[in-house]
Amino acid sequence: MNYKKILITGSTGFVGSNLVEQLSKQYHLYCLYNTQQGFINQNISYIQQDFSKNIDTSKLPSDADCIIHLAANTDKNDDKSNLFQINTMSTLKLLEYGKTIGIKKFIFASTGGVYGYNSQPCDEESLVNPIDFYSLSKLESELLVKYYSKYYSTTILRLYFPYGIGQKKGIIPLLANKIRNKESIQIYKGNTPKTNPI
Repeated sequence: MNYKKILITGSTGFVGSNLVEQLSKQYHLYCLYNTQQGFINQNISYIQQDFSKNIDTSKLPSDADCIIHLAANTDKNDDKSNLFQINTMSTLKLLEYGKTIGIKKFIFASTGGVYGYNSQPCDEESLVNPIDFYSLSKLESELLVKYYSKYYSTTILRLYFPYGIGQKKGIIPLLANKIRNKESIQIYKGNTPKTNPI
């Protein structure tokens, strides 16, 4: 990436903290967080923001040239208005903020859940069919990101169950802990859904 300063939301999450650790070796990062800070070095400035409330753009830098938006509420059982506020309204606010300060690039982390359940593997051309409000809120954000592509370059990533070293939540750590504890595990419930974690 040919950028000098990058703003990252969700910087203390699993994907975000790994990304911050790598990118901070080359770039100055503005890392937005809600409750806790993650990886720290001299190339990182942490900025607290609560996406369940309106984002205070006055606290955000005016010199970022790229935004990587990873923050999301993944609790599918949460109140719909809270899911919408955190997952969709925050995206709109950041897209407009990026337009105002003249960023070059906006990268948005969506979810493979926008496809719903399919009997065949999905690709970028597959039809979308979100089956829950979380996935719907991410799809709505995708539409907003596409709209703002007239102002700067945009990329949408549809992630399927990312996993790796240091992860504490998610299906892979859950299964690993059950195996360690010699508990019974169920891979498929009624043979669906079948997924391909990344």
